[in-house]
Amino acid sequence: MAGNELTQEVLRELIAIRRVAEKLCDAMAGNRTMTKKEFAERVGLSVATVSRDMAKQIVPHLKRGRRVLFTEKHAEQYLAQFEQPVKTLEQARVRRRK
Repeated sequence: MAGNELTQEVLRELIAIRRVAEKLCDAMAGNRTMTKKEFAERVGLSVATVSRDMAKQIVPHLKRGRRVLFTEKHAEQYLAQFEQPVKTLEQARVRRRK
């Protein structure tokens, strides 16, 4: 029995190590998924705002059944929609005269 329990403990440890390794690989590859709450924190908005924008179909996301997931790519795409053009220093110095 002691040998069998030891084998099961080792297997549990190996499974836990594999899960951590998979998460690290996904994070390094940019494939880590986020929950709605994590996505909201990443883009600096409330969960309610993310939900509202999802209803408007302007938030890219993955959906499987009731589960909604986001990736870093989705966050970048979403934020890019709100990017404002930047003036050059020369344009910023020019003032309108009346």
